Amino acid sequence: MEVHLLEARIDEVSVVPKDSIQLVYEHYENLLFDSLGISKEQYEVSFNYYLSNPKEFEKIYSAVVDSLLQKEKIAKEE
Repeated sequence: MEVHLLEARIDEVSVVPKDSIQLVYEHYENLLFDSLGISKEQYEVSFNYYLSNPKEFEKIYSAVVDSLLQKEKIAKEE
């Protein structure tokens, strides 16, 4: 869920040239992974595992989408 939120925040940055967006994203992605206590490599191994196990991936992704929708609903109510 946090990766999706980060991607959305980076997409909103219009002052950064498009060719620099990847660098900005990688910087904040590293900060995110540090705050979660994981490495990018751990994330990628996990992500690739779930890509090769689509039924498990679908369950997790559904939970992520539900959490994002709930977060959006709460934000609109504030």
